Amino acid sequence: MNIKNYLLLALLVVTSFFVFPSALPSDIMEERNLVTAREMAHDGHWMLPTMNGEPRLEKPPLPTWVAGVVELALPGSLSAQRAAASVVACIGLLFFFLIISDLGGARFAYLASIVLLTMYQTVLMGRTATWDIYCHSFMLGAIFFLERGLRQSARRQWRWMPAAGLMLGLSFLSKGPVSFYVMLLPVALACIGLSGLSMRGKWPSLVVMLVIMTLVGGWWYAWLFNEHPAEVAAVIHKESGAWSNHNVRPWWYYWRFFLETGVWAVLVLTALAVSYWKRHLHEPRTYLFAVTWLIAALILLSLMPEKKMRYLLPLMPPCSLCAACLIRHLDEVRDRVSRTLLNIQSLLTELLPVTVASMLLIRRPLGTWCSVLLALIFLCVTALAVRAALEHSACRLVNCTALTFVLTECFLLAPVGKLFGNPQAHCIALSVNSAEVRDMPLYHPADETVRIELVYAAGRKILPIDLKSARALMQKEPFVLISRRPATNYMAPQARTMLTLKPIGTFDDNKHPSSDRHYTADLQGNVTLVEARNNDKP
Repeated sequence: MNIKNYLLLALLVVTSFFVFPSALPSDIMEERNLVTAREMAHDGHWMLPTMNGEPRLEKPPLPTWVAGVVELALPGSLSAQRAAASVVACIGLLFFFLIISDLGGARFAYLASIVLLTMYQTVLMGRTATWDIYCHSFMLGAIFFLERGLRQSARRQWRWMPAAGLMLGLSFLSKGPVSFYVMLLPVALACIGLSGLSMRGKWPSLVVMLVIMTLVGGWWYAWLFNEHPAEVAAVIHKESGAWSNHNVRPWWYYWRFFLETGVWAVLVLTALAVSYWKRHLHEPRTYLFAVTWLIAALILLSLMPEKKMRYLLPLMPPCSLCAACLIRHLDEVRDRVSRTLLNIQSLLTELLPVTVASMLLIRRPLGTWCSVLLALIFLCVTALAVRAALEHSACRLVNCTALTFVLTECFLLAPVGKLFGNPQAHCIALSVNSAEVRDMPLYHPADETVRIELVYAAGRKILPIDLKSARALMQKEPFVLISRRPATNYMAPQARTMLTLKPIGTFDDNKHPSSDRHYTADLQGNVTLVEARNNDKP
């Protein structure tokens, strides 16, 4: 592996995770996390996280602590929050590279890493402030240290086992046992067929590893059970119901998992032909490890009643490893099956830059001349991919895919992000942060729920208030009411005689246009200043 490969890999890491971090709009999971981090930093709720004033104990606090520190340093910066998550994604990628290097060398690890970095799920989760990337990145670190410890002699194991315990604890403190179930357990099953791993003489270090894991991962839970047992019991009841009733899908829901790998979907799907590849691959042990990891993780994920496509993130490392095994084989062997598979993969690789070039020529998001010039560059990448296919070089096809992603993320991510959104959007922040009401508390009708997107956009808590109680209103005034309907529709007659209602503005925080099925009236409404009449003020 030469310096050019390292430079391309480093460039792909930077463009995948750090270029234009705020180009994509925030989603509801990010907004929940960042509202919690904001309240943690501003209200001092470091041990007992809250979301819009209510305890949020469903998620372990480590990623929120990181986000809280970022909030203190750079308040309200979505780019900084996403950059923090991207740093953790880089840590996970580094450990993945080291794990694969131990299995097949640096060149093989390079191929697998490029494939991983050009998968849709990896890019999306690595550049957004969601907490899944934390637990899985730390778990990759734990797997690396554990694998090193089991390969080393009993004397040298102490270099690795304590570090593995630390990483296991950090993973548990990031999202509980999730990564233990969907990543560590499948890897453990896959390792049964690997040679060189031994437990002989290593039980003392394994005990130390488990002790460190328990202390690092469990101290916050122990504190929580001791200090807030009622809240913990409520969360356990709520979460147990959610796992069996929320987003419940049939066991075959993840059948299309390979589509999440994007351009590598054909290779990943083909890799499941275990009976064929174990007889034809030059080094089948690495492949069998990868495909066992993949199948075991897929089965374990499918057994859970709650399913979402973003839960497939831990499948991306074994998918990329499977694809890398086939890429190395296609680069070395030229039988009929290999030629056919290489031609299909080369066609997919060539379609990527051609599609982007066509979009540039049709939409011209960068202006006429810049769009045409960039389209020509993408067509040059297509020509390189065609040449690689003619010369039967699967590794160079991987490089062409990496170049396509680098160019797209550098030049088109921001313009493409602007193509989506709601042209009629009017953010709630424009009203609640106006000079007249900037320092006033925000409330919403107690019989209506408030969307967390509005809490995030407003920049402060929006708490419930009983609008039928004149006494409660007089105790809280002056305040700003956030409501879906005009404020007069909520007030009791007695309250209307004692209060003045001054419209401040309206809002529409939908990220989708009104013609989209995701458009909702819950993100529309009115901002009203509520204060006592002059003769009713004390």
